[in-house]
Amino acid sequence: MTSNVQILKDAMKILADHGTEVKWVSGWETRDGSQRNNLVPEAVVVHHTGDPSTPLNIIRDGKPSLVGPLANFLVGQSGNIYVVAAGYSNNAGYGGSANFTKAKAGKLTSEVKPPASDGTWSANGHAWSIEGDGVANWPAIVRQHTIEVCAALHIAQGWKEARVIAHKELTRRKPGDPGDDMGKVREDVLKLIAAWSAPVPDPEPTPDPEPTPPPDVADDVFRAASFNIENQRFGGGAYSADAKFAKTVLKASVLLGQEFSSSAGDLFNSEMGYMVWPHNYVRVFWSPSKYDHGPNMPLSFNDKGVNGAVAVKLTSKDNGGTFVACSVHIRPGDAISGTAAQKLKGKTNDVHAVIDFLAEFPDVLVGGDWNTAAARPLMLAAGYRPVTPDVPTHGKDKLDAMYVKGNIEVRSDGSVIATSSSDHKALLANLTIPAPVPTN
Repeated sequence: MTSNVQILKDAMKILADHGTEVKWVSGWETRDGSQRNNLVPEAVVVHHTGDPSTPLNIIRDGKPSLVGPLANFLVGQSGNIYVVAAGYSNNAGYGGSANFTKAKAGKLTSEVKPPASDGTWSANGHAWSIEGDGVANWPAIVRQHTIEVCAALHIAQGWKEARVIAHKELTRRKPGDPGDDMGKVREDVLKLIAAWSAPVPDPEPTPDPEPTPPPDVADDVFRAASFNIENQRFGGGAYSADAKFAKTVLKASVLLGQEFSSSAGDLFNSEMGYMVWPHNYVRVFWSPSKYDHGPNMPLSFNDKGVNGAVAVKLTSKDNGGTFVACSVHIRPGDAISGTAAQKLKGKTNDVHAVIDFLAEFPDVLVGGDWNTAAARPLMLAAGYRPVTPDVPTHGKDKLDAMYVKGNIEVRSDGSVIATSSSDHKALLANLTIPAPVPTN
């Protein structure tokens, strides 16, 4: 019998052969959520995560109430596919086996209602599991990659029929998980299996192309960070004692800062050798050895003078690539009066102002403190891609996030670190800017 590890390697090679790469999460070969049960896959169970943005570590490590892994795969809204585990995952819980029996026989076509559960049977040991990041209906990129992973697993396993079932079809506890119509999902999986299984004709021979010289410059690789220093908590270089903060955030070549006083900003500038253009408490720092700059562009929301955005156009000295770096501070709830709905509308208006402010620029890195419940759907609709997960700060509120659009690419996964200098978190990402395309 082929091992689960080999099945996953075979399936992911099928994805790679068709232009879709995956990220292998360290330890995936031996990661297993059960000491008693083996995983013997007979089908694929698909889910949504149930949260607008779910960090990889939750799927990998689990949570206090449930040991990880919580799935074999995570498909992220950034377009990344993570191979989390080759073993048993705690994903489906107890359910009814009747629909699963039909699924593994390929007899499910249209979406079906879940049977009652007797509290003894679970699909966990019988199916590969895929978590698609999001709530209800999968975002388009998540749906596309989920279909692709399902098709690759079917081909690697030798399954000809669509052995795909949703969590909502296994148990009455999970209505709407996911929101997508499962009849159409299974239909799309079968179409992709057929397309990828068809023999590829030998290409017509073509003459060898003339060799092209290698480009003079490569992509510009840089680390970006977004950090709210919470000026009222900051005093006399307190961040210097925070070793993890100093070794990571302050080594970024682009830093998007919020809630900086003039003295705090000057301290950053003098100690780190960064250049800065202040707009009230919102600042952009960059390494002058790496970038030329200009122009500097401020945006004010006209509320107490401490909220708004500042943007600067940066040009790489390595390859001539350009982009706009923008730091944002959206008003907190106590900065305006009114109902919760009125406050949310105020934040939403400010997000629209930021989107309009940056609309003319094709390549943008933007981050800051701006209440992601209001910002995320508007930024996604405007064509921005999330770089980091939305980060809970000030209790349960999610305030900090980074986004990119255009030719800026995420080179490694966005990450989050805590710092004793602030009750916000620091957001980090390694990014690339391609060299300009020569014009004749």
